[in-house]
Amino acid sequence: MTDFHELDTRHSLGIYRFALFLCGDASEAEAIIAETFVRAVVGKALRAPAAFKGYPLNIARNLYLESVQRRKRFVH
Repeated sequence: MTDFHELDTRHSLGIYRFALFLCGDASEAEAIIAETFVRAVVGKALRAPAAFKGYPLNIARNLYLESVQRRKRFVH
């Protein structure tokens, strides 16, 4: 099993850049990446490190889409 710290250092910058691309806001991107890693650990992604790269990107995208939906609900 690969160490979480190793996975974090290997993938966090790419996931952060992806989140920043999606939302355009550094603080929101940081919140997305933090929640992404929490969900990845809870989802047992560390058991399959080869699949870890795509899994958190999907989580980050879903978190961004959830935040967009929440904002739409508050506006309407």
